[in-house]
Amino acid sequence: MPQEISAPEIARPRLWRRRLIRFAAVAVALRVLLGLGLDPTLRAVLSAGGVQADWLSFELQVLDGRLEVQGLSVTPKADPEQGVSVSAPGGDPMISVSTLAFDLNMR
Repeated sequence: MPQEISAPEIARPRLWRRRLIRFAAVAVALRVLLGLGLDPTLRAVLSAGGVQADWLSFELQVLDGRLEVQGLSVTPKADPEQGVSVSAPGGDPMISVSTLAFDLNMR
């Protein structure tokens, strides 16, 4: 008896459309989470390093690999153990920049 050989099933166009929609939804969700989580994460990392940073705004362009921070001011963090605020000489911030741009393009 001859055995039946089945051809591999061809993916239906609807299946690819669903996969594309799912991929787009995941990409948008990750971008929103990155946008919402970057500020507190960056502040926590800087705080662990012993500095406090304040900025007016920052703009992240994921596809271009660019981060732009405006109104950046970095000062030493207050020392809670001693109950005093550690400051740079003259009370000025360690770093004060109106616009700082990081271009992380790997091309």
